[in-house]
Amino acid sequence: MPSGELSTTGIVKDALQHGKNVYIPYIHTQDKTSIMDMFALRSISEFESLQLDKWGIPSLLSTQIEGRPNGLTQGLDLIVMPGMAFDRGFRRLGHGKGYYDHFLTRYSTSTRKMPFLVALSLQEQLLADDIPVVEHDWLVDAIVVGDGQFLNRRA
Repeated sequence: MPSGELSTTGIVKDALQHGKNVYIPYIHTQDKTSIMDMFALRSISEFESLQLDKWGIPSLLSTQIEGRPNGLTQGLDLIVMPGMAFDRGFRRLGHGKGYYDHFLTRYSTSTRKMPFLVALSLQEQLLADDIPVVEHDWLVDAIVVGDGQFLNRRA
């Protein structure tokens, strides 16, 4: 797991154990562009057997994608958004590749309801200053902070 970010391993395992559909990011190249899709996990044992990608994130291999449900077509209820920092305006500083922002833009073109976007943040990652954003950056709906704070934009 990249340093400075909270691990989602416990959340993923708990959701799978309770019969929830869990989708994980899959980075690949399409038309010479690197993009992200979200594909379903089948089980806890599959999750535990995944190899770590260059960012230290458990990831599916290209050989494991065929026939697997894609979040773009199945619909998603919740996305846990990674980030290096967040602010009280619900802005997010990602890692600079725009994978989640581009995925959400693609997702928004469907007629499905947008998923609830939640960020997990260490207290040190919640900044007092505003994070600069551009037009294509998506705001998160909530921030769960390691010190127990729950900030909800929709409240």
